[in-house]
Amino acid sequence: VEDASYYFKTNYDAGFEFKHIFRNPNGYFNIFNNFITQLISILDVRFQARAYLAVAFTLSVMTVILFGRSGLVKNKYLLLVTPLVIGLSGLNHIHYYITITFQMYLLVISLFLLLLWERQNTFINNLLIFLLIPILVWSGPYSVLSVPFAILFMFLFRGKNLIMLWTIISTIAYTLMTTGAVGSGVIPQHLFSGFYQNLWFDTVVTDVFFMGLRGNANIEKVLLLLAIICPALYIIRHDTIHVRILMLLMVVIICTPAPLLLTNKYNLYGDVFPCHVLTAQISWLLFVLILVDRVIIKLSAQYQRPAGYVALALVVIFVAADNMKNERKGRHII
Repeated sequence: VEDASYYFKTNYDAGFEFKHIFRNPNGYFNIFNNFITQLISILDVRFQARAYLAVAFTLSVMTVILFGRSGLVKNKYLLLVTPLVIGLSGLNHIHYYITITFQMYLLVISLFLLLLWERQNTFINNLLIFLLIPILVWSGPYSVLSVPFAILFMFLFRGKNLIMLWTIISTIAYTLMTTGAVGSGVIPQHLFSGFYQNLWFDTVVTDVFFMGLRGNANIEKVLLLLAIICPALYIIRHDTIHVRILMLLMVVIICTPAPLLLTNKYNLYGDVFPCHVLTAQISWLLFVLILVDRVIIKLSAQYQRPAGYVALALVVIFVAADNMKNERKGRHII
């Protein structure tokens, strides 16, 4: 697929050159993929395809593990089912497991989880975070979502302002270096277009909140969603830290269509593809997992285990229904 037509074709028999890390034929930099694929090009050509698959699969698994180890979910039954939720529904297509190209969407999720992770405040940890942030930001256009995330984080939390400022600076620098080639130019006028407003609403409601399982977006769906989410939020209303984390995830969800709909890339694609909502879908599933986990924690001790069983069963049913409804999720289709 795109790994072969771009990365393999570009790097074949070319060797490693540092300047090639900053290739940007699509108008934006993707330094992680360029770096990895250049390293792989040094290998015997017979092993390069396997190396591509191994790197992509490893990064996909690491994204799932990063959330499981972040401490954002405590209930052991929800932790048990997390790989199913993120892996079989959140990653939403086999392409995201096996191709390096699509890792740019997962690296954004990894960036957000890294920014949320409560870690030991040591020099080594801070240095690693400092170095990782620009690498993750400069690895795909969807890193622009880190700007609203980081700005809101500084309003809601204390203690990570320098990290968030560094994230914003890295993202602004990345955006300024975007050339605008192949549909990367920003068109803010789309915000005031009824067509794009309706498309944005339909994408978030249908493709994200309802995971493409039920028809077109409408007010009834929004009301149903609010009727489910609002009582749960009321139950955990005193858990201010996690409520604020949910707010951050919701901002990411709502803003995810922006890199597509506020540029002329939509004219190139003519539709909203699964990759364009990948970040929002994973963020939404993380939102649900965290919310359910906090609600269970608020229950009396005697009800927590049965509630965990019920949550586990419902999640398994959802994942099964999601994959049966969307057969392409398990197939290698270009």
